[in-house]
Amino acid sequence: MRILSERMVTVLVVGMMSSLVLLSAESRPPTLSVTQLWNMGEDAKVSVFGLLVSLWAYESGTEALVISDESGTATVKVMCSPGPGSAPSRIAGVGDLLLVSGDCAFEGGTPVLFSRFCDVRVQLPSEEVLTVAILSAAWQLYEGDDIILAGVSTQDGTGGFRLHDADGECSIAMRLGEGVPIADGAVLVECILVLDKVTMTLLLDVSAMAPAD
Repeated sequence: MRILSERMVTVLVVGMMSSLVLLSAESRPPTLSVTQLWNMGEDAKVSVFGLLVSLWAYESGTEALVISDESGTATVKVMCSPGPGSAPSRIAGVGDLLLVSGDCAFEGGTPVLFSRFCDVRVQLPSEEVLTVAILSAAWQLYEGDDIILAGVSTQDGTGGFRLHDADGECSIAMRLGEGVPIADGAVLVECILVLDKVTMTLLLDVSAMAPAD
């Protein structure tokens, strides 16, 4: 399952580029993708769009977000402090396309965006599940966590099972728990992501599997 269709990506890119022209004309902060932000290399006030892949809250009320390009190959951390409007955790879910404005600071070559609650806007809601592509690219964020994955279940040549992304470009081995029914094709998988220290490969400990609607 792809979070965004190619057609939708094209529409969003055109829309974002149009917005960029208008924003530039009004001397407002530029609107960038996550990858473009990494390539900028200098502190600046910007707006960044990307998919929400992680969110957690601190006791102080500050919330930390991680947003990613659609491919999951580039991510950026957003530190969001309390301010006008609702907290991101109340309006956004994993997989949503966000537009976040704020001050970007490079710390050791890594960009970090500092924003307020009102600077986070949901551009396109999505199902609150991860894809195999995003998980593979940002697996360190989810190791040991209970997660729900969307993908395509297949049996490999050794009798084991793998969960593939919709386009088939990447996959992760699955270890089915006792009594977990096997479902072929598009599925939703409830699991824990583990790293096999011997083979240094990712593995899904699956506790539940069901056909995707």
